[in-house]
Amino acid sequence: MSPARNNEATSALPSEPAMCPSLRDTESLKPLISVIEDDAPLRALLVEWLTADGYRVDVGAPAGVPDAGTSATSEQAKAQLLIVDLFMPRAHGIERLRLVRRAYPGVPVIAISGQFIPSVDAAGAAAVALNVDRVVAKPFEREVILDAVRSLIGKPG
Repeated sequence: MSPARNNEATSALPSEPAMCPSLRDTESLKPLISVIEDDAPLRALLVEWLTADGYRVDVGAPAGVPDAGTSATSEQAKAQLLIVDLFMPRAHGIERLRLVRRAYPGVPVIAISGQFIPSVDAAGAAAVALNVDRVVAKPFEREVILDAVRSLIGKPG
């Protein structure tokens, strides 16, 4: 191949990896988690931890569920997991769980609350009584919430 042809071939390649469609497509392959949490610092921390672990995260109320001060997004319709705060000043947590279950049948739910005792069994009686897949007591450490997430939807990648 002549040098001119070689230069022509390479000039057709994207100059930046971000321009490559296959790299953009891999982002959409990451599991999507929707977080419904009214406490902004905790919500931001959850987003940070989950995205650092390779998940995509949307915040707010999914369609069909009363808002907790944030807006629903179209991406939330594709959520593979919901993390829901049970104690919210403007909405009753149990009612919110009922609406989440109705709006997203079959989508796993992790309920988080400061009302749970720290030694609560994540998949035990409290989870069964609330009709959720896992319960996590606040405050929690990063690995506690990530373990709950991974146990339900696996680790990305």
